[in-house]
Amino acid sequence: MLFPSKSVILPVASLVALISVAQALPQVKRDDVQAFKDAIICDANCYAAELRQETAGGTAESREQDARQMLTCAGEVTSMFNTKEEVKTNFGFCVQASMSRLADANRVTLQEQHSECVSGCY
Repeated sequence: MLFPSKSVILPVASLVALISVAQALPQVKRDDVQAFKDAIICDANCYAAELRQETAGGTAESREQDARQMLTCAGEVTSMFNTKEEVKTNFGFCVQASMSRLADANRVTLQEQHSECVSGCY
């Protein structure tokens, strides 16, 4: 007999299909996490733009430094962590650090502006 019987071909075909599906699952999860990381970078860009504005307080130089620190922190967070929860938690520390340097009135103004900008990120 040159060809295997149907009883051998069907289980092999099923196994190949199952392996293909199993290989696709981590990719879907990774793409989902990558999309979230992209949204975090967008979020950080909103903060950076807002930190650069006059309403953030401080000198133009200090505002630029705060904006760069936000972007650097977000970049490090998205490259170091691999789950949404880790990225979200650690990005929160970036935001907290940036906000802690602002006066209360500036913080409130920045948060109001941020709500508008960030709505396009997620």
